[in-house]
Amino acid sequence: MPHGARHTQRPLVGSPPLADVAEFLAAHTPFDQVDQSELERVVASIEVEFHPAGATIFAPGDGPVKDMRVIRHGAVELVLDGRMLDLLESGELVGEASMLSGLPPGFTARAAQDTLCYLVPAALATDLLARPAGMRDVARSLLTAGMQAVGAVTPTSFVVDQQPVSALLRHHPVICPPETSIREAAQMMSDAAQTALVVELGSGKLGILTDRDLRTRVLARGVSADLPVSAAMTTPVYTSGPERAAGDVLLDMLERNVHHCPVIAGSGEILGVISDSDLVAADAHSSFHLRRAIANASTSEQVIAAARQLAPMVIALHDAGLAATSITGVHTIVLDAITRRLVELATSAWDEQAPQFAWLALGSHARGETTPGSDMDNAIVWSGESDEEHTRRALCEIGAKVTEQLEQCGLRRDSQGVSADNELVVRSAESWRRAATSWIEHPTQEQALILVSVFVDNRPVWSRGTGTQLADAFTTARHSQLLLRLLGRFALSYRPPTGFMRGLVVEHSGEHLGQLDLKRGGLVPIVGLARWAGIAAGVTTLSTRDRLRGAGEAGTLSTSDVQTLEDAFELLTELRLAHQIEQLRAGSLPDDHIDPRSLSDLTRRHLKTAFRAVGAVQQRLSTELSLGAR
Repeated sequence: MPHGARHTQRPLVGSPPLADVAEFLAAHTPFDQVDQSELERVVASIEVEFHPAGATIFAPGDGPVKDMRVIRHGAVELVLDGRMLDLLESGELVGEASMLSGLPPGFTARAAQDTLCYLVPAALATDLLARPAGMRDVARSLLTAGMQAVGAVTPTSFVVDQQPVSALLRHHPVICPPETSIREAAQMMSDAAQTALVVELGSGKLGILTDRDLRTRVLARGVSADLPVSAAMTTPVYTSGPERAAGDVLLDMLERNVHHCPVIAGSGEILGVISDSDLVAADAHSSFHLRRAIANASTSEQVIAAARQLAPMVIALHDAGLAATSITGVHTIVLDAITRRLVELATSAWDEQAPQFAWLALGSHARGETTPGSDMDNAIVWSGESDEEHTRRALCEIGAKVTEQLEQCGLRRDSQGVSADNELVVRSAESWRRAATSWIEHPTQEQALILVSVFVDNRPVWSRGTGTQLADAFTTARHSQLLLRLLGRFALSYRPPTGFMRGLVVEHSGEHLGQLDLKRGGLVPIVGLARWAGIAAGVTTLSTRDRLRGAGEAGTLSTSDVQTLEDAFELLTELRLAHQIEQLRAGSLPDDHIDPRSLSDLTRRHLKTAFRAVGAVQQRLSTELSLGAR
């Protein structure tokens, strides 16, 4: 696959502005460890690279990576022998291990979507990575690369890397004083089914006795079990606070060659003991493990079987206390992997003369905001000169096959027919361009606003020799003042509920009588406002939060309105996901309808406050911009 186009600027001027670059870098390691003057020196030295979706950024055959990359927008896949090892996203480093070691990378780095990177010169990058925070990133990168090379499960995957270590504690600690006999200590460990025991030595000092110690220091040496535990324990003990990232703890344990780590609260209370095997085992619930199983699947049946772990993974992430907006991002990444592999398998027998096409995610899937109850909106765009009817029929067959398999994975096709088995959304690039131009230039025609709202949120999940023409087709939308005005009015037509059932509007009839629709009543108004404001501001990213922040930076929305909408979006996403998690636990199909009576008084108050705040933003924009909904 050809390498991506590289467009550089030195010094970095114009768009993005220097201040924007500096602010972005300062929010990510290792740049958050430098003072302002050093940061300015880095910003003045970087270059900008753009890689279209599917382009190879570097490969083992290219030799050592010369400079370090920082992903600004998009995502980068790390691929080995056709298998995706990991997916790096905004703010993450690419190629630093190869740059430092002077050795070729052990994998291919490929743009998973249109990706913008900042290129940091090797001399500056090396200095940054020599600092403590930078060295942790390097250690993680080298560890991951080494384990990937032998096909092992990386213990620093999504869950382990980002969870607080306390979230992985599963048992109460076994604790004893130093005068306890080794025999008694061993019995205490056996009774509690624990592999380690903590010895309190006084004055906050600790010792630890492990099953390994019992084998090597007691049994193997013939030490009497009647001796005090202090004769066989290890001290001092490596400990961790409860909020440290579990991935960092694991790296420290590996570097120190220790297998157990007591987790100590700020008050000095011993919360539990984490083992290296606990941390590695946690990877079984991670997106990395699941994505690797999907990528390795050789049949659609194996993909479907692997996809059954999607719901347990989401539940595990939720139980670990990960933010709902982070969970929806991980959920979407796994949906990408499922879809990509099913399309690959469905087209594996095609020859070089077969149509060149892209499978597109739409809606929440494109925005990276899916939950277990989300519909799967998708479409197909093809390029090249070919018989239109014959190509459409062939691609609709692929669409029908993959859509059916996605349903077998437990996913739902869109109820409105926006699905790749529908010939209305299986079009050539030229057909999509004509349709988009028509909707944009004549937005008052029937359903034009709805169609723009649906199809402007699109992202290629898989492509074969074609680019992202559908996304390109909507780039002129920001220049149509009539379209923007109507899109704004359309966004304001979805009003948050107020009144009736304990202060919340509920369904008055039908299957969901007395229930509140969190999606339609809460999230859709925010997503609509973000879409309108993002398009008006020229924001190219799709996520609701990125659109809101971009609109704030451009002045399309005020800072206070952005914060209000973002806070409400996070609250509603948390409630929606928690509701669906409970439905999954109960064996029910997840949906967006919640009984307000099931919410605590505090939650209801927060929800009403969020609805009123969103309504106030809508009213203010309606007045300021004369966008009143009609």
